[in-house]
Amino acid sequence: MAKTYNPAHADISPAARLAALGAGEAVDLGEYRVIRATHQDRPVFFAVRNAMDAIQKHHIEGAFYETEELDIIRRHFAPGETFIDLGANVGNHALYVAMYLEPAKVLCVEPNSLAYENLLANIVLNGVEETFDLSWLGFGVSCNVGDGFGITHWVHNLGGGKLIPRDGGTISLRSGDDILADTKADFIKIDVEGMEMDVLTSLENTVARDRPKIFVEVDNENRDAVLAWVDTHGYTTHETFKRYRDNENFLFVPESESET
Repeated sequence: MAKTYNPAHADISPAARLAALGAGEAVDLGEYRVIRATHQDRPVFFAVRNAMDAIQKHHIEGAFYETEELDIIRRHFAPGETFIDLGANVGNHALYVAMYLEPAKVLCVEPNSLAYENLLANIVLNGVEETFDLSWLGFGVSCNVGDGFGITHWVHNLGGGKLIPRDGGTISLRSGDDILADTKADFIKIDVEGMEMDVLTSLENTVARDRPKIFVEVDNENRDAVLAWVDTHGYTTHETFKRYRDNENFLFVPESESET
């Protein structure tokens, strides 16, 4: 059964904790089991709090989650580009990009503090702090901006949470355009548990300005609306991958890029 989780703002934000670490200060990163593995001939460390979680159960075995999806990203992400992770969870995809694909920057958005605390630990364990912009951890992305939201979560699936209005809620929703106003977006990954149309709608200015590649998990019930958005914005479907019954992953690229 899903529970409602209403995270209080941390005394020190993840971005501030990274800065404190850089200044040589001691920082509390929580209690985790740490796994050392090797991927592509490079050591990688995973911080695991719940070995039964849908993603962390792969990390406890020393493996990245969704390797087929990561391969799609790898094939279409160029060194020196900026990776935007909307719905970063514990950092599986963002960490892979930071460690193996030579990005200029990785910007993460994740509203669930139970997830982004893991993300922060994974970043620090692997020494890739300088690659990350964590200014938007603790926020959600939507075209319907506002404050006072909480998040439902499943005990063994941090990524299954949904944002809901809640008395005393501490999560704020901001548009993708506001979040990326000062950031060039080369590649946007979206995994937002059925809110993909809200997120795409909130990225109008960013999409027009940067024409990023967009890799998005689409729930079956949103498929027609998302594909209509793709058509009206001059994009085309370049690759797909279906892992689960209820959704499918799409890589959308600008039509001009697909013709080159």
